Amino acid sequence: MLVFLAQSLYDYFTLARERQRPQFITISYSHYVELARWALEHSHTPFDEHGFAPGQHVFPTLSVRVAKNGSRNFSKSSVMVGTKASPTAVPTLVLVDGSVLNDSWEIAERFSGLAPMTLELKEILDNELGTKARKYIYSVLLKPQHAATFTKMVTEGRHWAWTCLWHCGFGFVFKSLLRGSMETSNSKKIEACKVDVEFLMSTKLAAFVNERKGEFLGGDELGQDDIALASLSSILICPEEYGGRSGTMFPFITKILASDPEFREFVLKMKATVVGEFCLKLYKEHRIPTSRK
Repeated sequence: MLVFLAQSLYDYFTLARERQRPQFITISYSHYVELARWALEHSHTPFDEHGFAPGQHVFPTLSVRVAKNGSRNFSKSSVMVGTKASPTAVPTLVLVDGSVLNDSWEIAERFSGLAPMTLELKEILDNELGTKARKYIYSVLLKPQHAATFTKMVTEGRHWAWTCLWHCGFGFVFKSLLRGSMETSNSKKIEACKVDVEFLMSTKLAAFVNERKGEFLGGDELGQDDIALASLSSILICPEEYGGRSGTMFPFITKILASDPEFREFVLKMKATVVGEFCLKLYKEHRIPTSRK
C-alpha cells in the first residue's frame, strides 16, 4: 500500500525522461548526499535535485527504490541499523534511460570523472566515520536548545503540507523516533561515538593524509578519495562551502555553533586535525562556490 501510494505521488522516471537530465533525490543536508552532489557538480553534470527533510523523504525515495516495473533499487550504504539493504536511504539518482544509481559511491564513480576510490578508505568512511558522525551530529541537532533551528532546517523551503504536518504534531513524534534510532538520549553511547570519531580523524584517517605522495591522497590530481573524505568529514569541520551551489546547511550550523560552546569546541578540535586541515583546504580550493557568495 505504501509503495503504491509513493508511486502514485512521485514519478522521477518520467521526469528524467522528459527533462533529459538525472533526477537527484536527497535529504538536503546529509553528508552522504554532499559526496554525490560534489561529484555531480564537479563534472558539471546537469541534474534536478529534489531535496527533502528526514521523514519527508520516505515516499519520494520509496517511489524510486521500488519502481513501477517491479525492480528494487535498494541501498546497502549508510544503513541506519545493521546491514540490511534500505528501501528509503538517500541519495539516489534516476538516470535518463530509467536506470538508478543507489548511493553516493555509485554516483561519484559514475559522474565525478576522478580517479576511483580506494576500497580500504571507502569502507572506513562508509561503515565507520559516516555513520558515527551522523549519530553524533544528530545528538547535537536534537538538543532542546536547538529546537527552533532544527525546525527551520526541516521546514524552511519545504512543501506547505509538510510544514503544516510538522507543526501539527508530527514533528514531535518524528524527533522522538529519530532520538530512538540515533540513540541520542544514551549519553554513554554518544560519548563513545564522539571518542570514536576523534580517533578516526586524528589517527586512522590521518594516516591516509600523512602517507600521501602528492598534494592529494592519490598523488598530484584530485580524486574520489579526496572528495569522499572531505564530504564525510564535513559535518565535523563545518566548512563554509558545504553544499556547493545550494549552500543549504551552513546558515543553520552557524547558529548552532554560536549558541553551543561544547559543539563549537569540538568542531575547532576537528578542524585542527591533519584530516580537518586537509579537508578544509579541499573545500576552499575545489568545491564549487555556494549561492551565498
